[in-house]
Amino acid sequence: MKDIHIMIVDDETSILDLTQRHLELMGYYNITSCQGGQIALEQYQASTIQFDIIISDLNMPEMNGVEFLRHLSETDYSGGIILLSAEDERILEVAKDLAKARNLNVLGYISKPFKRKSLELLISGYSPGASNTPNTSSSQPLDEITEEELRAGINGDELLVAFQAKTSIATDKLTGVEALARWNHSERGMLPPQTFISLAERCQLIDELTYSMYRKSLSQMRDWLDKDIILEVSINISVNSFTSDNFVDFLINTAEEFNVNPEMIILEVTESQLMDNMLECLEKLIQLRMSKFGLSIDDFGTGHSNMSQLKQAPFTELKIDRAFVNGASHDPTARSIFESSVNLAKKLHMSTVAEGVETSEDMALVKELGCDQIQGFYKAKPMFADEFEKFVQSVSKA
Repeated sequence: MKDIHIMIVDDETSILDLTQRHLELMGYYNITSCQGGQIALEQYQASTIQFDIIISDLNMPEMNGVEFLRHLSETDYSGGIILLSAEDERILEVAKDLAKARNLNVLGYISKPFKRKSLELLISGYSPGASNTPNTSSSQPLDEITEEELRAGINGDELLVAFQAKTSIATDKLTGVEALARWNHSERGMLPPQTFISLAERCQLIDELTYSMYRKSLSQMRDWLDKDIILEVSINISVNSFTSDNFVDFLINTAEEFNVNPEMIILEVTESQLMDNMLECLEKLIQLRMSKFGLSIDDFGTGHSNMSQLKQAPFTELKIDRAFVNGASHDPTARSIFESSVNLAKKLHMSTVAEGVETSEDMALVKELGCDQIQGFYKAKPMFADEFEKFVQSVSKA
């Protein structure tokens, strides 16, 4: 760690000198100081050095820290980022989230004036060689996936279903699973849903994809019921599919075909899509509830719904997006949104699911705020059916 290269970016010479002195006292000597974002970007682009950590101010003339980080993300920088600023904590939080959204590895932020211990703590969280860029098994750029490829994948039965456990907070027992799409591409390998769902919606293939995933999920559900594995199954539904005249009939008839009680099926609809199409969807949502399907708002907090809009829709479950759950115990803004979401759900008599629970601290907060269920790596990763059955057996013996 002491051999790592660190760049400091600030428009104030005194801050550059102070930060460098702190770093040297901590044993770091490969330090490059840049007075301002523009100079830092030019230095970064011209340098043959791989900078492991960049410590950057936000408020700088000519090129501020947010602009600098945007340019940095365009270079696929994979080192650590530490934000150092006198701006208020809310601005620092938003800047951190924006940098993370651009796949930058943000180690955290420090408010000026700062103490050496704060800087030392953040640097200790950096692992040389680690990257914040999502890892995929694709051998080609994912943005080159074509409509023809996706159509062939659907027709060629390359779509698979993975399952992630949902666990009751009160009993610590499995209550259900979410069915998650995976594409076992013949050349690119296993692809996650974010690489092909938007393409399916743009190319009018979303109905075919949804129908395939729904049938496979219910087929697996039937197999589990025959083995006395009794779990609710949540299945993601695109709002676009609600425009199909026969969509509700398909959902009902397929449940009858596999002899699965609709009360054990939860249909998840993403909040942002739903709120843009509420009137178009409402009639079909009511039909599905009258047929006893559960209805869930997925990724809650990322859209723009309000209590009035939620009240008019017959939803039974609210899933709080991982952005407001994971790490919320250290993030006052995320915690506030998380807590408000749980309280809103209670007022509307909806059950709550916290997504992205990954640590014991996340778990403690979920319990404290009175959430009903959790979903996340703290309890279980997504698994294909065979592995999931072994997981069910292991937790039933515990």
